[in-house]
Amino acid sequence: MSIQSTKIGFGAGSGGLTPQSVLPYRLLVVADFLSKRRALDGSDPLPNPRRVDKDNLNAVFAELAPTVALEVPNHLGGPAPTIEHEFTFRSFDDLRPEALAAAHPGCAALLALRRQIDELARQGQSAGQIAARLEGELRGRPYGPEVLAALEPGAQGASAGAAGGDGSQPDPSAGNGGASLLDDLLEETEKNQSGKSATSGASMGSVLDSLVGGAGKKKPGSGVAAALDALDQRLGRQLDAILHDRRIAELEEAWRGLRFLVSRTDFRRDIQLEILPCAKDDLRAVLVQHVMEDEYNMPGDPPLACIIVNHAFDRTARDTNALQELTQVAERLQAPLLAEAAPQFIGVDSLNDLGAGGSLHDLLSHPEFAKWLGLRNTDPSRWLAICMNRFLLRRPWGEEETRVKGFNYREQTNEAKGEDLCWGNAVWAVASRITDSFAREGWPQFISGARAEGLLEDLPLRKWEPKPGRGVQITLETGLSEMHAQDLATAGILSLQCAANKDAAYITYVPTAHLAKRYPDLGQTQDAALKAILPYQLYAGRVALALMRFLGEVGGGDPDSAQQALKQRLLDLLSTSKGAAPDHCVNVAVADNPDDPMRYLATIEIRPPFKLLNMTPRLELTVPLAK
Repeated sequence: MSIQSTKIGFGAGSGGLTPQSVLPYRLLVVADFLSKRRALDGSDPLPNPRRVDKDNLNAVFAELAPTVALEVPNHLGGPAPTIEHEFTFRSFDDLRPEALAAAHPGCAALLALRRQIDELARQGQSAGQIAARLEGELRGRPYGPEVLAALEPGAQGASAGAAGGDGSQPDPSAGNGGASLLDDLLEETEKNQSGKSATSGASMGSVLDSLVGGAGKKKPGSGVAAALDALDQRLGRQLDAILHDRRIAELEEAWRGLRFLVSRTDFRRDIQLEILPCAKDDLRAVLVQHVMEDEYNMPGDPPLACIIVNHAFDRTARDTNALQELTQVAERLQAPLLAEAAPQFIGVDSLNDLGAGGSLHDLLSHPEFAKWLGLRNTDPSRWLAICMNRFLLRRPWGEEETRVKGFNYREQTNEAKGEDLCWGNAVWAVASRITDSFAREGWPQFISGARAEGLLEDLPLRKWEPKPGRGVQITLETGLSEMHAQDLATAGILSLQCAANKDAAYITYVPTAHLAKRYPDLGQTQDAALKAILPYQLYAGRVALALMRFLGEVGGGDPDSAQQALKQRLLDLLSTSKGAAPDHCVNVAVADNPDDPMRYLATIEIRPPFKLLNMTPRLELTVPLAK
């Protein structure tokens, strides 16, 4: 069954559905929410879709409880070059540095030592006293000598200053006594950990100078503060290795991307969102053998209207073949499918390699694109939208808005090159525009425009250097020029764009993968171009799915009553926020079917009260209708 043809067959068995004035919009998100693939022998059961919304997202996360077994470089010390650990995540908080550190035994030991040193200092013990108390324990740890070396020089200076040179203890009642100065030191340490004080280094130096009582300038990094800093530095390097491991980064992207979509979807507007955990290598088995079968075996459910595949594809033969299979699934379901294009899809390792200007024509005309071009020339490719240019999901940990509790950690990234940042695939952004369009208009296709329908606001910003020495703030992986975006669209790639120093991104060009044919007749060429854009497929898919339901509801009467009922349902469907659709938007004729006495033939013409690319998306089709 395809809306591009007239082969929409439903049969008498499709009746018995409860009439609905509104057809809910149902999306399926397929992503690696479990960070694992099914067993090669097929012993793992196929995953089941789960409904998610704002109220139950955290519960679904806890229920799935993804587990990741890691082997990363060892920065904690000791002879082993790597460390291994299995992390289990049951909430978004488990993705935070504090939770990762607490979950790993080696990191947890560092945290416990840090708390112990901090608590002893708060009790009034000097650096020397802390070193003496912990020396036996620390000598047996790989990082022990480093911590003791930090504590012991500070202890000597602090003792000389506190005793006033004659060994006497400071007067507790003195306004600038040792206890007060220690409190100041601890206060400045806390400020430095939380990032509240822009001048914490200078303030800390002032307090330390006071503590040594003029016995000479203290080198930065001595005493309690230096010991805590040594632990923080070691812990930070280990957390960087864990957070930036590919499996952890991909799992965080999947769940934060889902939370982004959920947070920007108005579920009060008849929108249903389901998720299906699936590794990239399992896509064919899950979508073809599972999703399609379920859709055909459960006619009472709202039909699946859109599929979001949160996996990135390149231009290798393997990935192109996988995309071709996905287009066939999408066509059979009459549901547009969104997938991600990796930078390697267009022959670069990073989108930063595109530069700030110039044409991409030569890059996109490479012979390796021949297989992609072959896919674009197929009819099912109308149902595929391949998206590009990721957006930032969160700022690096340790900044004002991403503070870490319990220790001083600042995630190490290369912002200018976009490395080790928490990116969200572009499919999440496009999906959020689809749900926003449906919530506003009752239709999913109003998703483009730099100022309104295609605009995504309140996104995190990051530093970007389009040219050496010229830095700006953007929300995306790269600041695509208008020429680049046009070239990508011509190649069948939908890209996100943004303006410099604005916390927003937008969608201007909305192609599907399909390469529209050109005809001698201008009208035919325009019609072909219209059917090669994502908004048209979102519109046509909804009409096709609604028609499936309507034909089951109106069958069983005489031709006139069937004609009137079907026309009214289609007019109701075409309503938008601007009001009901005019009567002339739908024409329906129902007549006997000379080839099948058990069915009518319904000839339908639809001209919606809205335009796409400044053209009215006219549909004409003939379908069988049960008597």
